[in-house]
Amino acid sequence: MLEANRNENIEIISYSEVDKVEGYVGNYEVTIKKKPRYVIEDLCNGCGDCTPVCPIYIPNYWQENLGSRKCIDICFGQAIPFVYDLEKESCVE
Repeated sequence: MLEANRNENIEIISYSEVDKVEGYVGNYEVTIKKKPRYVIEDLCNGCGDCTPVCPIYIPNYWQENLGSRKCIDICFGQAIPFVYDLEKESCVE
């Protein structure tokens, strides 16, 4: 993932899903739906100061919901970009 992030011909659009693909071989048009992080990506430096103050634990998707994580966290340690996201549905603000 780190090498892909450094490659100038690859654009990583994280925390997104492919919504629609149209076109033909060599000429595709892809519609992407970007999910909200509820964190300002340009201001987040990945320091982790927001995680200890969050009182809510939620199931950890990356551990097949066997473990838990805070409501604001990074999904996994090698995430690119290293930006936190907030599970708004579970947050008590």
